[in-house]
Amino acid sequence: MKVKGDIKDRGNIKWTALMLPEHVRHLRDWQAEDELVPEPGLTEFDMESMQLELELAYKRQIDTMVTKQKEIIN
Repeated sequence: MKVKGDIKDRGNIKWTALMLPEHVRHLRDWQAEDELVPEPGLTEFDMESMQLELELAYKRQIDTMVTKQKEIIN
């Protein structure tokens, strides 16, 4: 609960009783979407850095785990 001066602001909580459940769901989805931060793509430097790390791990015979970031396609 935010306090603005002497007024306690409850945000969307006070309005949910006046909204349809579909509207509330869409508002929550929209708010969650705003919180997502798109991951930047890999640059040439990043790719080269990963290549060097993998080559070093291969030469030293070290177990290595590579994970792929899930891409979101609109």
